[in-house]
Amino acid sequence: MIPSSVVGSVVGTGAALNIEIGFQPDKVLLINQTTGRTLNYFRSMPAGSGVVSGAVVANGVSPYNGAPTAGNGFTIGTDAVNAAGQVIAYEAVRSGPGAK
Repeated sequence: MIPSSVVGSVVGTGAALNIEIGFQPDKVLLINQTTGRTLNYFRSMPAGSGVVSGAVVANGVSPYNGAPTAGNGFTIGTDAVNAAGQVIAYEAVRSGPGAK
């Protein structure tokens, strides 16, 4: 059974990061644990976007379709929340049955 939410963390690289969680989330919250910068993404937003301090930004989050050897998930873009060597906490939520 696929969970309805996943919480985790990853070390930023400054380059796009694919996070495999078994589903494409409907909402993603990212928090840079060093700077406190947060980014919110909702599936209804364009891929590669996010909301930071009430403003829509580019290079945010995109759905990730996976690959033959990887599961579905999301991609963290190159927004300032993704800084090399800094820990990014994430919460990814799907809406329920029928969600990818």
